[in-house]
Amino acid sequence: MNDVSVVDGPLHNENNQIGEGRHGADKNQPSLDSSVCFSTEPQRKSDTTAFQTGRRRSRVLRKVFRQHSTRKAERLCGVGLAGGSAQIVASRKHSHSKLFGAFFCKSTSCPGCAFHRNVELVNRLVPALEGAAVAGHSIFFLTLTLRHDKTTNPEVLLKGFSKCWNATNTRLKRFLKKDVGRAHLATAGLEVVDPGMSKERDFEYFWARDYTWSKINGHHFHLHGLLVVKNKMTVDQVAGLQEELFTSWNKAAVRDGFGECSRDAFYLELVSAGSMAPAVSKYVAKLTKTAFETVSGDWKRGKESLSQFQMLEQLHKTPDATESFKIIRKAYRAHRKATFGKRTYSNSKGFFKLAELRELVDQVEEEEHIPEMTPEPLDVLSNVEVQKDWNLYTIIKPLWKVMVRYG
Repeated sequence: MNDVSVVDGPLHNENNQIGEGRHGADKNQPSLDSSVCFSTEPQRKSDTTAFQTGRRRSRVLRKVFRQHSTRKAERLCGVGLAGGSAQIVASRKHSHSKLFGAFFCKSTSCPGCAFHRNVELVNRLVPALEGAAVAGHSIFFLTLTLRHDKTTNPEVLLKGFSKCWNATNTRLKRFLKKDVGRAHLATAGLEVVDPGMSKERDFEYFWARDYTWSKINGHHFHLHGLLVVKNKMTVDQVAGLQEELFTSWNKAAVRDGFGECSRDAFYLELVSAGSMAPAVSKYVAKLTKTAFETVSGDWKRGKESLSQFQMLEQLHKTPDATESFKIIRKAYRAHRKATFGKRTYSNSKGFFKLAELRELVDQVEEEEHIPEMTPEPLDVLSNVEVQKDWNLYTIIKPLWKVMVRYG
């Protein structure tokens, strides 16, 4: 049973009852305690060990999440069974296993489900960015935010972000059609088309919403985004795009009652000016890092502010019934109410289709083992050949309850 007990943090796929993951020893891992202690009250004794490794931290956060959730699906995440038992199919040759029969909520507020959802997003983002780089498109990383104070309602902020982005998106279309698109055609010696006649998009976008909270500033949302412009841009055009984007966002913010935006909080960086294959391989690491920065804000560390998962960490550390506990719990519930049912990211229709622009190159053999398709439990039971490479462990419901409670 030792091999079974180490399985943790299964990945998700389209089947809500199936998870998959790679696991190994968690020895010598650095402490991942990333939150700030706002409480002056004595902390629990378990705090000295609860966050020593990523696996322990994950277990504690998911447990705290279930405790503070009011929705049945979230309270059953990772602990509920779809049937009378759970099954684990584990490889005999590699540290790879797959969990069957457990229930997962897929909530964007769940520490476990949100992490795996972000990984899936990155796996879609990187090919799209590679395709854009191969095609010679310009790739930008951007950050946008709105002015607010600690009394601003998070629901009002979310609605404001939606309105401001829609207005900015419209103005961006006009700017790129008029100033960048026409200049590109003229330079290439091609016929300049009236901006109103062309239906092809001059850019694609993807953005993900990030969130932090602090006692001083209250609820704070901001957008991390990727902007892919389908034309080669000069230095002057890049500067013009930066100015147009900030001006458009600022005007929309003022019109919706949020006031002037700080230029320091606005960010636009040229990640890649485009490169033809195979030189694009040099950009893969940078593009991957950019993709993670776009979608993984919930796991970033902060000195004076907390992400939604660091708020859960604080709720675990802070003794119940203290003033600090009540403040953080109230803020966490307000965030959950504001974000419930809302998407955490948005993209243009053609963004992920950019992956089709990648050119086929010779596949390089990788040293790292890529797990083959994990068989179903019934296949392992019925096929002797499959049993040579895979083990099947069945965990009955009483034992599963014990493992969930103490593991």
